[in-house]
Amino acid sequence: LKGLQDSEDMAMNILLKEDKKKFVFGDVEVGAGIEERYLLHPNLFYYSPKTNVNFIGDLNNQGIKSFSFSDYLEFEGGFGKLLDDAGSYFSLFNSDFAQYLNNQDFTDNINQFGALNIRQSILENTDISGYLITSNSKTETASTTLNAYQNIAEPFTEDRTVTNNLNNFFTIGKVTIDYDSSYKEDLAYNAFVKVTNNNSNGLVNTVSPNRTNTINTLTDVRSINFKQNVTYSRKLSKAHTATLEATYNFENDKPITEWLTNQQILQGLIPLEDDTVFNILQTKKSRSHNFNAIIKDYWVLNNFNHLYTSMGVNTSFNNFFNENVQLLSNGSVNNFNSAGFGNDFGYQFIDTYLGLEYKFQVGIATFKPAVFYHGYLWRTQQFENAETFTKNLLLPQFTTKVEFNNSEKLNFRYRLNARFPGINQLANNFILSSFNNFFRGNNQLENQLYHTALLSYYKFSLFRNL
Repeated sequence: LKGLQDSEDMAMNILLKEDKKKFVFGDVEVGAGIEERYLLHPNLFYYSPKTNVNFIGDLNNQGIKSFSFSDYLEFEGGFGKLLDDAGSYFSLFNSDFAQYLNNQDFTDNINQFGALNIRQSILENTDISGYLITSNSKTETASTTLNAYQNIAEPFTEDRTVTNNLNNFFTIGKVTIDYDSSYKEDLAYNAFVKVTNNNSNGLVNTVSPNRTNTINTLTDVRSINFKQNVTYSRKLSKAHTATLEATYNFENDKPITEWLTNQQILQGLIPLEDDTVFNILQTKKSRSHNFNAIIKDYWVLNNFNHLYTSMGVNTSFNNFFNENVQLLSNGSVNNFNSAGFGNDFGYQFIDTYLGLEYKFQVGIATFKPAVFYHGYLWRTQQFENAETFTKNLLLPQFTTKVEFNNSEKLNFRYRLNARFPGINQLANNFILSSFNNFFRGNNQLENQLYHTALLSYYKFSLFRNL
């Protein structure tokens, strides 16, 4: 697909000397210090023409992040994900999984980490590769804030202290099979799985002139994510090249949150019954099946004119359930459904589209105007109430690249995008998000349209060290 896809990816062939084609290298770092500090960090690598094995381990209590959010972002598409789809990037940034990785302030931190990567050439035209990453971290945090409430009849200040004990465990695995039967076709398949189990024990203590309140928050977030992807490309003739890409993604999340407090919270909004200790339990269950497929034909009219036609479908089937109750000390349960809490929400979304792109070159400049016609169909169901919606949209795109020479380029890209709300934004009953915060969605929400434009300039000069 070189010269057809707009990609800056490069391939490098590394030739090894005959006596250096099989070798092992690496390093092991071991440390110990005051206050029972320790560090064990091995990096071991084996290379041969047909087999590569890499292992990285880390065990420390110095607060060194073995696997950070930036590392996680690289596995999900890198910083380019922000440029291509800002909404998807920020959704990733705000996910439960990322919140544990992104925490950089702590009073104590223990990390246990291991990563194994293997690549094996099983036939002359077939490679299989895979990695397995496991991480377990324990973190303690503490913060103190002073809040001043001014826009009320009697202003007052609140002294708030928050402590947290966090346990974050996850395992990520991926297997990829590459089959290149000839220069005319190639096939790739990969399967990805992520299993997480995060739990925390948080304590909030608030002191103000009229009341003192202590809130204990217990969370347990368990989730599994399984994704499969297959890509196939074939050169049909001198003028035509076709590609097929299909992805199936399954996610199942089960977060449970429990609030224990000695005084009522969100009074007038949550129908709490009097008790010695107020125990509020929230259960969530979220399950989604997503399938995406696209077929694309690259038609090379001549050296300076290309015409690309694509046809695709994106589908999503989601179910969301949440329940908020008060567990009373006498063993009974006070359900909040009568106050507008609790969701049993189903959401189905289908997007079918056709795309046409015309790529042409004038001098040192390459232009590619494009237009995509989308037909959207979505259905929401809250308990027994179901509604169906449809919409058609025409979304234009435009890209251009001016290549002054191999080391100096100017790129511009414009796109009109449509973003549809997620299931949390549609579920129209209340959901507790913290001891002093709750929200609800609106199943009548439609899409938003937004424009993105990117202008980038690149220059490289070895002679001038620039």
